[in-house]
Amino acid sequence: MKLFFDRQIDLHGYFLEDAIYELEEILFCSHSESILVIHGHGSGVLKNGLRKFIKNNDHVKSFEYGEILNLPGGGGVTVVWT
Repeated sequence: MKLFFDRQIDLHGYFLEDAIYELEEILFCSHSESILVIHGHGSGVLKNGLRKFIKNNDHVKSFEYGEILNLPGGGGVTVVWT
């Protein structure tokens, strides 16, 4: 299966605050309609924090979790539509 997104950002290893900053930059400055956010599974701090930020962000029209879409990476990715 080949998947295409306008943009992809890999935030593995970032601190939550830094990851949010990087994602904000893309949401505010990019004209991408779909963004694959790779956050990994880890302890859940990054994944849960980013998902909360995405859920409450006015620049996000919709989003879906990778495990719901059956994407490679499963719960380690989130797709955002702007």
